[in-house]
Amino acid sequence: MSPRRVFRRIGNRGIVLSLLGFMWILTAVGVAIQPIDRPGLPDEALPLWLRVGMWAVAGVVALVATWWKRWDDLAWGLLILPLSTRLLSYIYGWISGSFPGSWRGAFVYAAMALLVNRCAAGLDRPGPWDGRERRWIQRQ
Repeated sequence: MSPRRVFRRIGNRGIVLSLLGFMWILTAVGVAIQPIDRPGLPDEALPLWLRVGMWAVAGVVALVATWWKRWDDLAWGLLILPLSTRLLSYIYGWISGSFPGSWRGAFVYAAMALLVNRCAAGLDRPGPWDGRERRWIQRQ
């Protein structure tokens, strides 16, 4: 199968979903290899297997949903789960003052959550790259 046929089959959402799936699996591997103990963050109280599992399961489901569109909504929902846990944890650490400098982590995870949300909401809408815009401009 040529790359063009693959891209045509899975679409823009599938490409982003597979990339995010790989990133989430790499994050799970990183959390498993080098667990960092941050005592001021509530999600660090979760067992290591649960933290690794959230990232890994979301990544694997995203990779599977790239090819089986039935799991698409589930995959986008699972991709948001570990992000929202980390985001809420960093926000708690920032507000309570139990983890200094956690506003930076809150900002990073908020940006990632917004990116995933935006990708889930509108990647299959037609844009100027598909030729429809050019035809409209030429008619005027």
